[in-house]
Amino acid sequence: MQFLYKKVVVDTINRSGQTFSIDDVVSFTINNIGNTDCYVSYKGESTLMKIEQGQGRDFPGDSGYVYSGEMQIKFIGSTYGLIEVVKSVTSTSEN
Repeated sequence: MQFLYKKVVVDTINRSGQTFSIDDVVSFTINNIGNTDCYVSYKGESTLMKIEQGQGRDFPGDSGYVYSGEMQIKFIGSTYGLIEVVKSVTSTSEN
């Protein structure tokens, strides 16, 4: 039997149009730690939600659900901002 482990991965986004993967992610949090509001959406899709500066959004894992795909950030009124994405990723090893 193979056990699944979780590891924490942190991505930093600082420019509009940058993306981050949510493949094999069981939960994640997007923190807008910059001075610019932003929109978050699945890459190529319409806007999912607005995250204001100084705010964050949690995407919890529910009953073993695993996210997949790629998310994209668009800063409002600026090309630059600062987003921190904290992800809990499944893995088949402890490393």
